[in-house]
Amino acid sequence: MRHGGTIEEFSLADQDAIENIIIPLMNVDRSTMSGLYNPTEPHAAQVMIGSAGYRNTYAYNTTLEMLVDMCFEPDKVFVFGGDYRIPVMHGLLSKKKILDKIKSTGTYKLETFLREYMSRWAGGSEDSYFSYSLIDRRRKILRPEYYPERRSDVFYTLGVDVGRFSDETVLEVFKTYTSGERFVSSLVNLIIMPGAGRHFQDQSIKIKQLDSIFNFRGIAVDINGPGAGLADFLIIEQEKDGEYYPAYGFSNKPKYRKTEMSNCVRKLFGVEASSAANSDYYKNAQLMLSLDRIRLLINERQARNYFAKFNYWNKMSVDKKATQLIPYIQTTKLQDQLVNLKANLETATSTINVQKIKSTIGKDLVSSFIYGLWFISLEEEKELKKRAGKGSLAQYSFYN
Repeated sequence: MRHGGTIEEFSLADQDAIENIIIPLMNVDRSTMSGLYNPTEPHAAQVMIGSAGYRNTYAYNTTLEMLVDMCFEPDKVFVFGGDYRIPVMHGLLSKKKILDKIKSTGTYKLETFLREYMSRWAGGSEDSYFSYSLIDRRRKILRPEYYPERRSDVFYTLGVDVGRFSDETVLEVFKTYTSGERFVSSLVNLIIMPGAGRHFQDQSIKIKQLDSIFNFRGIAVDINGPGAGLADFLIIEQEKDGEYYPAYGFSNKPKYRKTEMSNCVRKLFGVEASSAANSDYYKNAQLMLSLDRIRLLINERQARNYFAKFNYWNKMSVDKKATQLIPYIQTTKLQDQLVNLKANLETATSTINVQKIKSTIGKDLVSSFIYGLWFISLEEEKELKKRAGKGSLAQYSFYN
C-alpha cells in the first residue's frame, strides 16, 4: 500500500527497514477519483499494532514519541492499549485457558505474562546481563552531591570514560563508606562533558577542578584511544583564568614515569581495556549490584515528588528544575545502558564477552561506572589485607 501502512508485531520491528524502506514508500499522497488531492484526508497513515516489548527499543521510543505528539496534535495521532481482560470481558478469550497455560508451564516467566497479556513494557531484554529490577532496587539516594561529606570513614573516587568528537566524556563521582565489614559505595553525581569541540586541555582542567573539591582517592581513567590524549594533559601543570592546576601521575602505569613531573599528584589509575580486563570489570560491577554494595540516585519521577515537598522547588523556574534533575536523568540513562548489555561466556578462559543488544544505545556511562567500581574494589582489597594484618594475639599460636 503506497499511501498508508500497518505494521503488526511492532515490538519486533526492524527500525532500519521501517525508516529506510517502508515509510519512504508512502511519500506519495493519495489522490481522489478525480485526480485531485484532498487536504482533509489522512495521508501516509501509519498504524502500529503489537504487544508490549522492551524499553529502549525502537518500538518503545516510537510509542513514547507518539504519546507526546498525541498531547499536541490529538486530531493526528492516537495511542491506546489494553490487556487480556478486555477480550475476556467480551467473550473472545477464556481466562481459564490463560491460567491453565501459565500453570502447566513451570518455566513461564512473570515478565513474559506482563508483557504479552498486560501490555507492560519490560525493563530490559531477557538476554540482559544486568537486571533492570535489581538496579531499580539500588536506586535509593535522594540527592546528588556537589561537595564532599567530611568524614574519616569516607573517600571519593572519579570514574572517567573519555570522548572527543562523536562521543562524550563521562565523569562519575563515587562516595565510599569504609567503616563496615565491607565497603559500600554510592554513585552521587554524573557529569557529561560534550565531546564535540571539547579540547582535552579543558577536560583535564575539569577533572582537576573536581579533585580540588572532592579530594579523590583515585581517578580511574580510560587511557586507550582518545584517553591517551587526555592523559597527556593530566600529567602536566595547567593554568586557566589565573588558577593553577598541578600535574598528576599514575599509581599503576610505570610507562608514564619518564614523562611525569617529579612533584606530581599521584592519583590517576589507568584503565587499559582488554577482553580479560573487561570481563573482570563487568563481573565486579554485577557482583557489587547484586550484593547491594553500590547505591544509585532515585529516578527523576521520584526526585520531582521528593523536591515538591520543599517551597523553594515550587518557586524555581522550569529551566532550573530541569538542571537539578540532570543527575537523576543521567542515572536512568546509565540503567538503560546497563540493561542493554548481554554477556557470552568464553568457556576456555572463563571470561565473559559483553556486547550491546541494541547498537543504537551507547555505553559510555557504563564504562565510567565499571572503571570507578573496579578501583574501589582494589582499594577494599588493600583495606581487608591491612585489617587481617592487625589481628589480635589470640589469632596466633606460640610453641616452645
